[in-house]
Amino acid sequence: MPELRTPKLLAACAGLGVLLCLAQLLALSDETGKSAKPVYAPSRTFEQRVKQSPRNLPLKVDSLIFPHTDARRILPGPTTRPANRPAIRYGDIDRVVWAAVPVTEKHLEYLAVRKKAVSDGRPETTVAWCLRNKLPVCAEYELRLLLRKIWDFKKPEYQRHRGPWLRLAAKRQIDYTFPLPVSGEWFVGRDRTGHHRIKHFAAFAFDLAIMKRGKPYAGRGRRLEDYYCWGQPIRAQADGIVMHADDKNPDMPIGKLGGFNRANSVGVYYGAGIQGFYGHIQQKSLKVKAGDKVKKGQVLALVGNSGASGSPHLHFTMADMSSFSVKGRFCYQVRRAGRWVDVNGKDLQEGASVKSWEPKDEQAAH
Repeated sequence: MPELRTPKLLAACAGLGVLLCLAQLLALSDETGKSAKPVYAPSRTFEQRVKQSPRNLPLKVDSLIFPHTDARRILPGPTTRPANRPAIRYGDIDRVVWAAVPVTEKHLEYLAVRKKAVSDGRPETTVAWCLRNKLPVCAEYELRLLLRKIWDFKKPEYQRHRGPWLRLAAKRQIDYTFPLPVSGEWFVGRDRTGHHRIKHFAAFAFDLAIMKRGKPYAGRGRRLEDYYCWGQPIRAQADGIVMHADDKNPDMPIGKLGGFNRANSVGVYYGAGIQGFYGHIQQKSLKVKAGDKVKKGQVLALVGNSGASGSPHLHFTMADMSSFSVKGRFCYQVRRAGRWVDVNGKDLQEGASVKSWEPKDEQAAH
């Protein structure tokens, strides 16, 4: 892909407003495959994050655009679009378009190859072709389609495609930095069984619990109420819109797993194609409903133990509009050598003690 060239654009930005300048830089970074410096999400309104998103700006070069797997009724498949026009005509393009890359002759060949593969009933062969021809975005798109079609992560064919997808997806990271969805000090659990990584919708998720004196519970830990995180508030990480909310399923007794699809959850769209997903919430603890507009810090629900959870904790991940888990960026403090260290714009690390922290105004601007 072409290199990111910013000097001329930066000079042009001298007479523009800060927000417009940021929007142009983000648009350029999207087309070249390089990320702009992440911005603290709450320093922008939901409307600003939507408006400034690269996909909601006119394309700077002729591009190949890829739809979200859930938006193919609007945009059936990858298609080319000319420069200086929007990717599609839609209110918030991030809800429809997953990725856009500068189109080349090799991309046009890819469109012909995938058309024949679909016609032959062998769409999976397109993945190998894309990888051989060094078209990672095309390969990732095809793998996303296969994972959503199979869906059942217990099937061998799902895992066969999940591995290559994960290697490609791990190179992506959201452009915004978010605060944690909880207050106070928490412990980031270790995924010792790899149960997150084997699912496209949880691959970059984390499990949070509260630890005191090396234990997540008081007493013998036999009751839900014994766990320090039980009933703790889950908060919106920025202003946004509630996409789904469900709290009808019961919380499970300690050590007894419920059904995988019986986990209560709530999801919030924060704009720019980014969602926050919060799982295992407590039965009948929702404070919001689907369609609600929420503000940063607003309580969404309470930490519970519904679904396939052996003990109370918060399962959360950032996700795209196809509900594929994505690597996040967060601002928080982490305990290192007995002291708290500020972290801004980095993902969480398993096995770390962290607590909520927000950057100062001048730091938030970056």
